Amino acid sequence: MSDSLTFRLLRYIKASAETLNFTRAAEQVFVAQSSLSHQIGKLENNIDITIFDRSQNPLRVTPAGGMITAYAEKTLREWEQVLMMAGAIQRNEVPPLRLGFSSFVNAKLLEKFREGYERMFSGCAIQLMSGDPLLCLQRLDARALDCAILPLPVDSRIYCVQQIAQSPLVICMRSDDVLADHTQVGIQEVAPRLTIFRDPELHPAAHTRLLEMFEESGAPLRVVCSARTPAEIQWMVNQRFGLALMDQHR
Repeated sequence: MSDSLTFRLLRYIKASAETLNFTRAAEQVFVAQSSLSHQIGKLENNIDITIFDRSQNPLRVTPAGGMITAYAEKTLREWEQVLMMAGAIQRNEVPPLRLGFSSFVNAKLLEKFREGYERMFSGCAIQLMSGDPLLCLQRLDARALDCAILPLPVDSRIYCVQQIAQSPLVICMRSDDVLADHTQVGIQEVAPRLTIFRDPELHPAAHTRLLEMFEESGAPLRVVCSARTPAEIQWMVNQRFGLALMDQHR
């Protein structure tokens, strides 16, 4: 069944869905109208799905056909993008990818991203630019970055956001802390001691959401110390300024 959907047929389907007329669709893809309508009809028989209702004038895309026409448009669009990218790679015209990232993003994510990018764009360079989330977003706005890997939340109304990983927060404490031998601690027990946080100005939305979550659980937090890097947070914990929340993978 899948072999029936060639790129040629997808173009026929896309053109027919756009024009709702086999004659105009055939002109668009430079083929005889009889051949186009025959090929689409043959496909419909093979997959036992009616894509176009021919009893209507103009043609009508059936509800089931809507899924297939959407697939045709998406597949052809992605194929054109692949051809453009492959051609750019062959001509050595792919500029370095300018990737922003926060110091609070796990380094393994950057490694996986680089590995995936190198598989897709062999030999193409990546330029890394570290910065707090607000600075990275400002650089995106100024088109100084192409993309960025940042902690959520990020306003999806303004930016195209794709979650690529999820990691729980755990309590960062000294190994000689009275709670260190516990595999699990109650939120009410630990919340009063959580006093070290990432600087709220680095990612206001994430900080606000964290406070809301604890407030909802009946254990409000109070920020006493703030830090701009994970290393600074760990140093403060080591110096007994309080406990902190950290990415589990750290």
